Amino acid sequence: MKDGYFKRQLDIMSSLGLFYLIILALFSVPLMGALVVVVIKGVIDYQYVIIIAGCILFGTILFGIVKFILRMKRSLARDGRMANRYAQGTNNRGGQVSISAFHGLFTVTYGGGPPNSVPEYLPDTSGLKMLPAARENQIGGNDIVSKLKTLSDLKKEGVIDESEFLSLKQKLIDSMNSKD
Repeated sequence: MKDGYFKRQLDIMSSLGLFYLIILALFSVPLMGALVVVVIKGVIDYQYVIIIAGCILFGTILFGIVKFILRMKRSLARDGRMANRYAQGTNNRGGQVSISAFHGLFTVTYGGGPPNSVPEYLPDTSGLKMLPAARENQIGGNDIVSKLKTLSDLKKEGVIDESEFLSLKQKLIDSMNSKD
């Protein structure tokens, strides 16, 4: 018996709620229309005041944004200089320096060796093709035969062409004749 009573009450309340919703819509739509007409009429009457107020508001917002950007730029520059000094000091003392960005998503680590040390790994230049002046120091000899042989090897390797070979050979012969 109680279940039927509550069901009837729910049906009545939902019907009553729907009724009041329809009445509210019937009165509110014309009232909203009248409000829109009054607002539009007021906007037209006060259009210059609204435009001036909008310009002042826009200028204030723009000033605030520019001030914020300049403050952030100065802050980032100051923090960058401090971080650079700290990293240089740590590296000069032989400490390891880690720089991270995006809360550790991107990290670069360098240093950690003795202060002002020369890197242990230097590239091997023995296999590189060099100009004759650079190879002269590696040959160690000053005799003309070894130098001519070096020029010939350079020509065979394709480092120098025939005309360069002939001009370098002539310069080498001339320099040997001038020493004697």
